[in-house]
Amino acid sequence: MHALSALLLGEVLLGSRALFTRTELPFEIVHTLPGRLRAKVKGVKGSADKARELQHQVGALAGVKTARADPRSGTLLLTFDDTDEVRKAIIDGLNAWTNADVGEPPPGDDLAPPRLRQQIKEAGQAANRSVLARTNGATDLQTMLALAAGAWGIKTIVSPAPIRRWQGMTLLYWSYNMLRR
Repeated sequence: MHALSALLLGEVLLGSRALFTRTELPFEIVHTLPGRLRAKVKGVKGSADKARELQHQVGALAGVKTARADPRSGTLLLTFDDTDEVRKAIIDGLNAWTNADVGEPPPGDDLAPPRLRQQIKEAGQAANRSVLARTNGATDLQTMLALAAGAWGIKTIVSPAPIRRWQGMTLLYWSYNMLRR
């Protein structure tokens, strides 16, 4: 049971590749806040021309306030009106730009992440937004979980039962890796 919980927690908290396979996507949303989005876009890194083209195309969408594409990192930073229609237009615009650049995916090639993983990710992001709002941006969910795992690990190590010490070391290891990210 300990190994299964380690795999599940590793996937949820650390993003390991133990349970789910990941497909190379033409773009990946790296970070999002209400009205702000950063995406890593395939084909932009190292090409100032493609960065300008992407910045112009996505920046021209209705509701997009600013668009900055960085050819050094291959990312696109957007600020926009936070509505469902604008978010959908941005995703459609990124899809159109990347599909025109890399070609349409072959039939049957599923580029969407597995549904369970997507649901876990969305639930985690919602919980993180809630923690950020309640702490006025002082801490996030990942830091709180890492500190809790570290505290529990230390408590387990100093407990009188020697059989549990290895569990405490495992919790400290997870805590260290979560804080390192």
